[in-house]
Amino acid sequence: MNNKPARSISVTYAALAYLCFVIYGSLVPLDFHDVPWDQALQHFGAIPWLAMDTISRADWVANLVLYMPLAFLLMWAQRPRSSAGYWAASIVALTVCIALAVGIEFTQMYFPPRTVSLNDIVAEVIGSVLGTGLWLLAGEAIAHRFSRLSEGGDAALTAAFVLYLLSYLALSLFPYDFVIASNELATRLATGRDSWFVSPVVCSDALRCVARLAEEALVVAPLGALMARWLRGPKAARVLVAMSAGALLGMLIEITQLFLESGISQGASVLTRALGMGLGAVVYQRLLAHAFTAQVRLQIRWLAALALPFYLIAVVVLQNDHLSGWLGWHNGLARLPEVHFLPFYYHYYTSEALALSSLLMVLAAYSPLGVLAFLWQLGAVRRMGATVPALLAALIAAAVEFSKLFQSTQHSDPTNVMLAALAAAAGYRVLVWMNALNTTARHRTARQQTHAAPTADNTHPESLAQYPDSRGGINPLALVSVGILVWVVLRYPLGSLWLGGALLAYAALLWRWPRAWLVAVPAMLPVLDLAPFTGRFFFDEFDCLILVTFAVVGWRRNSGRLVWNLSAAAWLLLALFTLSVVTAALVGMYPFPALDANSFSNYNSHYNALRVAKGLLWILLLLPLLRMGLNQNAVRSQRLLTLGVTLGVLAGGISVLWERAAFTGLLNFSGDYRVAGMFSGMHIGGAYIEAYFATALPFVVWWTLRSRRALSRLFGVGVFALGVYALLVTYARGGYVALALSMAVLGLGLLMRRKASVRSSQILGGLALLLVLGGIAWPVLEGRFMQSRLAVTQQDAGIRAAHWQEAIDMMDSGIGTQLFGMGLGRYPETYFWRNEQNVRPSNYQFVTQKDNTWLELSGGDALYFEQIVAVRADRHYRLSFAARSRQDRADLNVPVCEKWMQNSAACVWQSVHVGNTGGQWRHFVLEVDTAKFSRHPWYAQRSVKMSFYNPNPGTLLDVDDVSLRDEAGHELVKNGSFSAGMDHWFFAADNHLRWHFMDLWLQLYFEQGGLGLALFAAMVIYACVALVRRWREPEFPAPALAAALVAFLTVGVADSLFDAPRMTLLFFLLWAWIAVRERPHLRHSARKRPRVQPQ
Repeated sequence: MNNKPARSISVTYAALAYLCFVIYGSLVPLDFHDVPWDQALQHFGAIPWLAMDTISRADWVANLVLYMPLAFLLMWAQRPRSSAGYWAASIVALTVCIALAVGIEFTQMYFPPRTVSLNDIVAEVIGSVLGTGLWLLAGEAIAHRFSRLSEGGDAALTAAFVLYLLSYLALSLFPYDFVIASNELATRLATGRDSWFVSPVVCSDALRCVARLAEEALVVAPLGALMARWLRGPKAARVLVAMSAGALLGMLIEITQLFLESGISQGASVLTRALGMGLGAVVYQRLLAHAFTAQVRLQIRWLAALALPFYLIAVVVLQNDHLSGWLGWHNGLARLPEVHFLPFYYHYYTSEALALSSLLMVLAAYSPLGVLAFLWQLGAVRRMGATVPALLAALIAAAVEFSKLFQSTQHSDPTNVMLAALAAAAGYRVLVWMNALNTTARHRTARQQTHAAPTADNTHPESLAQYPDSRGGINPLALVSVGILVWVVLRYPLGSLWLGGALLAYAALLWRWPRAWLVAVPAMLPVLDLAPFTGRFFFDEFDCLILVTFAVVGWRRNSGRLVWNLSAAAWLLLALFTLSVVTAALVGMYPFPALDANSFSNYNSHYNALRVAKGLLWILLLLPLLRMGLNQNAVRSQRLLTLGVTLGVLAGGISVLWERAAFTGLLNFSGDYRVAGMFSGMHIGGAYIEAYFATALPFVVWWTLRSRRALSRLFGVGVFALGVYALLVTYARGGYVALALSMAVLGLGLLMRRKASVRSSQILGGLALLLVLGGIAWPVLEGRFMQSRLAVTQQDAGIRAAHWQEAIDMMDSGIGTQLFGMGLGRYPETYFWRNEQNVRPSNYQFVTQKDNTWLELSGGDALYFEQIVAVRADRHYRLSFAARSRQDRADLNVPVCEKWMQNSAACVWQSVHVGNTGGQWRHFVLEVDTAKFSRHPWYAQRSVKMSFYNPNPGTLLDVDDVSLRDEAGHELVKNGSFSAGMDHWFFAADNHLRWHFMDLWLQLYFEQGGLGLALFAAMVIYACVALVRRWREPEFPAPALAAALVAFLTVGVADSLFDAPRMTLLFFLLWAWIAVRERPHLRHSARKRPRVQPQ
């Protein structure tokens, strides 16, 4: 049956109804005053254009928005089908709307409370044009969505989701009073209405706070239910995705609220929207997605009946701001004649934002009654329909509004009775519609299952989205991971909301696509490091990423036998090396000093052993996930890993591009600036960045050569060029050698494979990559700075050799140390006390006495205790701090420099003589003029660091109460009192030898002894043997893995890479990739046991 005419008539009625609403809303409160016709015409001909402030601009925007739906509905009612029809329909719609706008504005001359102005006519004309334009652009698509609502199935679900989401966003930003100038924004932000958690406006009292937050949760609950019906996968995953989407939606809205004059932004609203969408998903899965038995229906019916009294109490409380100021019976009834029964009468006398908030509050308060009615009728023979909950809601609302007569602080609004009836009816009808939608879907699925016979091919379909099987139960390690994550997120210096939201989104991604970690982890390894901003370098954002990966993917433990596994020899080597690391960590932490603010913020801490050991811990957590991915689809999983490394090179290269553009220039190869990228470990020197790029670039080559699409190959070439450039501008000689050796190994490896696996296009591609490498390397190698570096190679080698001998000499004597080492992470402290110069290097620590924490700086070699501050060029700032010392030679240098990690550009360098203050605090104030700082474009803005440096060896001084204020008095320093320890602070040191062994093998011997060194060597040998055995596997990236292994170990000759946990993870990820392979005996035994898809 064709129902298009009926739909057209319905749209026509909707247009006429909205037309009546516009007329009515424009004339409320209907206070008519007769005006002579000629006088009205005279006044109308001289109506003024009123100056608009932020408040009147909101009214102006409201008039604009009011006419947009009218023009849209008029276009829809005509539904043009041709170009001429579009023109005709547009003319009709605009004529009606403009005539109505002018007519209403003239009629308002007879209703004095209304304001007559040209502003309103212009706004209404613009709204009419926008509404017409919206139909021309998207009218057919929107109409199509509406038509799908009555068809059922996924199309109806998608339409409902899109339409509800658009409506919700439109209402959330009403009245669209955006600030349009910087001074308006400053005034808006200074109102004090916003808060990271709860706004004082929304939460002036606990009752209103709960009511508003509950309203926000209930309004988004339908979105969560629609998402749960729309998504596929496990129930918990759908709830998690819905909550993540709610959090993202909340962040979008709350950020936008900051730019609305009437907006209120609070962090708690992000949480309530996440909980609301999660609640909607749970309600759908528990109540709407199943066919209930008679017993279950009866239980739900009685639960609804039991919930009704509590609901009534909640409505009475929430619809009254304060249950106080009660009047007597006669005084209350005396207020009844003052009540205006005209619909929306009271909404006219408040702002659009408050009116809408009040309306939504009423709708949210009474719509649950429709839900309870639906649940009650589940066990009934006959359905009650929407009339019953509408009448019941009207009666309850009437009683509530009548009770307001007897409260001196309240006024009754009869409009709420009408809104309550509409809300309850709507709540009931929505659930009936969703239930019918799911009933149809269940019947369709049942018919398909009846006619489809199971076959051997569909008993265990392979999915790229999920691992083969997952069993229920609780993973204790996953629970521990979640607990650690919660603790870290709540204490995160840059804001729990952002880190928590990002981790929730990543968790939802993993739940939907468990193998996404194969891309995310290697892609984030070189860039997810915000220690210069947070001060957290013992446990950072990348560690959170690993824990989320394990917690989500590890929870879905595989119930089948994993045919991809380590050999017995590999398991033995890994277990023994892990035992060596655990032993060295215990030795390093002994004698387990009491925890304080320095325990996890100083490399001299005994607990530095935990930081060094976590790199191996992460690979132990990821190893079973790697096996699960390879077991499902080895080729695809290895391809994803390669893609992840390629994206990591891209991300790391972009960070280097920014650093070069900001501090030295992309093509400046004569300056002595050496990049650090996002590797925060480079603040004390090291070779992490060159080791990463040298290790990762072979995988970029592999990705490029194995890609079949021209666009992918072009992408690979671009990433390779970027990665080579990033490595070369480190000016690290060891990195250059590692790159050359790795490319040689990769090229030979490709040539040694079967001819069938090497295409001529790959050979040509390899030659092209070599040309790219040579073209980028030539100007860098010929640059003045690199030439000077090459000239002192022999001298630097002698310094390294002497340093290695010094490290060995500092070790304890005895067989125990030779076998088990000095302990993980103990080298910085050992050097501090035992260096051959017999001097105490500079150091920092936090001291707390009587609830006051300050920073103690010891003098010596250059150690800059610093913080990134929002300082700009050509500005004046005031820096103040308190300092004290008991030594006459105590001086304090306070440089403010354009600086990222090690090298500084322009600096404002000042020094103060602290002297012997007798233990009393002395306050200093310095003026900082940044005239010498340079201006840069937005994409090359330099970071600025304010630092403290004690230059005099043998002196101690304390610093506290640090403050840096701009000309407007805004505080730029965070945690200036050091009450939060290292949060927001960081440090950099010029003397790199005191922190590093400068050799990977020496590091292993120093920390883990001869046994640890021998076990590591055995693991390297095992990897080499495994590569030789698997060299000709066509889909296994043996050449790339061999080249990466060579690159890593080559850089390891010149530096101790395991100082950085993410470099430890990188090496052992390569090792696990090589060692995990399909075991023939497991493959045969698995084939004997057919796997059946769980029902």
